[in-house]
Amino acid sequence: MAENPGQETVSAMALRSTAAALEAAAMRRYRHLAAWWAAEGEPELAALFARLAEMEARHAVAFGPIAEETYSPPPTPDEDDALWQSALLTPYRALSLAVRAEEHAFATYASIAAHAATPALRAQAEDLAREELEHAAILRRSRRAAFHSERPFATPLPTDMVALEQQGSVWEAEVKAATTRAGRLRALSRNAERYLAVAERAQDETTLSSAQTRAQATLRTLARLRAGVD
Repeated sequence: MAENPGQETVSAMALRSTAAALEAAAMRRYRHLAAWWAAEGEPELAALFARLAEMEARHAVAFGPIAEETYSPPPTPDEDDALWQSALLTPYRALSLAVRAEEHAFATYASIAAHAATPALRAQAEDLAREELEHAAILRRSRRAAFHSERPFATPLPTDMVALEQQGSVWEAEVKAATTRAGRLRALSRNAERYLAVAERAQDETTLSSAQTRAQATLRTLARLRAGVD
């Protein structure tokens, strides 16, 4: 009997269906990210996502084909978000999106556990929820390291054209100083974030226009480098 009379109980078939869908989606997402970061020259990050993909793959296989009966959880955040394949996808952003997806899966399993039809089903849903929290903890540790590594706003952002010209020269020098493709990608991604942030905070049209132009040029260069053109 459901704990909340207004909420229908969740059956074993519904849990199986939901778990199969969530685990398969996570497996595909992590495989994509592993391939992405391997191509970006970030082997440690690629290895992390490959390891998580294997974890999710084992779960997906265990639950088998998706059953016809479905429990309808809220849509996975950012599942269709172009940011997953955007020029602005930095290690920190990728890890943050992955953490949110794991937290979404945890919330879904927790909801199923709260309305499970049987104690055994509740225990199974709770086990799945705990595993998602473990995945999120792994990702958070890497996210903290990525945050300290990237730090796009370690210095105050310029608010006028004079400051933008001066600081922009420093930022562009960081790109030129990069000795590896991965280092250049990180520097370009960081600068794109910086210029977009300056544009958001600009207090005059000249500074706004210049920051937007710089951001667009940086994103074009980033996209060309990722495509192997530069």
